[in-house]
Amino acid sequence: MLFFANAVDAFLTYMGVTAGKIKEANPLMKNVVNDPILLFAVKILLPFTVIFIVLGFCTERSKDFSQITVFLLNAAIIIYASVLFLHAYWLFITS
Repeated sequence: MLFFANAVDAFLTYMGVTAGKIKEANPLMKNVVNDPILLFAVKILLPFTVIFIVLGFCTERSKDFSQITVFLLNAAIIIYASVLFLHAYWLFITS
């Protein structure tokens, strides 16, 4: 789910920025958004790395840590989904 949300978000962001309909507000992504290959690489590799690290901790730690991790991953999915819908909405109202 997280990868799908990131890929769609990258696509919508790239389309919106290149069409001049939206501007990238994230200062860390402003220089990345104009290069589609770099944008998709960052959007896919960053969550993959985070999930890989988190899953590594889950297998090595206690059940309590795993429950906290699941909660945080679910929160991340909700945040990503919210941003995704926000980008889709902005593109919809500006077209």
